[in-house]
Amino acid sequence: MQSLKSRIFNFLTKRQKSDILKYISIYTGKNSQLSAQDILEKFMDDENSYLQTGSSRHAWLVDLIDNEDFQRDLLCIIKENLFKISQKEKNKIYTDKQKQYLKEQRAKQKEESLARSKPTEKQINYYKKLCKAKNIPENIINLEDASKLDLKIAISSLLEENKNNDKSRIMADLKKLLQKNKKF
Repeated sequence: MQSLKSRIFNFLTKRQKSDILKYISIYTGKNSQLSAQDILEKFMDDENSYLQTGSSRHAWLVDLIDNEDFQRDLLCIIKENLFKISQKEKNKIYTDKQKQYLKEQRAKQKEESLARSKPTEKQINYYKKLCKAKNIPENIINLEDASKLDLKIAISSLLEENKNNDKSRIMADLKKLLQKNKKF
């Protein structure tokens, strides 16, 4: 595209060239289901009607709209934009997989970071209040050796307890979760 940009619309100012290239890029994206020639014809019809009503964004196109060089350059740009759109669609599967992989890696890294760090006072106090409210002993977890992750899991387990009021199940779940996380 860079080499193409230097070869086309050389009769326009830099600002006009930039403006028309950006506009055509967006216009092609909106009409990407059409062929390049159809997009060119649709653009020319739209611009002619805008110029006749005096509401065109590109008033300087009045002299150029019927110019063959302008139309040829415009067709080249439309074809280039359609090619870019098709390439983007082909690569979408890979980019989505890459995004998902990176998201999983960030979650894993955050979890490992939580497993290594000490819990905050807020977290400890919240855990104690939940245990007191649920009538569960606080000493299930050794708060001096616990990590942020341990308390996060314990708190979420206590909050889920509202769904099932089985105190022994909650205590067993807490112990299982803490044993799993000691592997980190």
